Amino acid sequence: MTPLPPKPGKPGQFLFGCYGPSATLVNGHWCHGHNGGSTNGVSTDLEWFPDDGYVYIGLCNYEGGSSAAIDIRARELITEDRR
Repeated sequence: MTPLPPKPGKPGQFLFGCYGPSATLVNGHWCHGHNGGSTNGVSTDLEWFPDDGYVYIGLCNYEGGSSAAIDIRARELITEDRR
């Protein structure tokens, strides 16, 4: 499968799904991780960027998906073009 071109101002992403961790190609950078949460007031996101030397851990005291905007912004900052 070929990834779709990113929307203007958004990083290009291509998700390879599996039953546990995911492998996502973001702006040409590999990101491996997993997220989750519950309606009991907790959500988490763990992402490892092996080529960039970063690990992102997001912990939130709200239900799953509440911190998605923060998780996405962290991914954008880590994978942005720094040329």
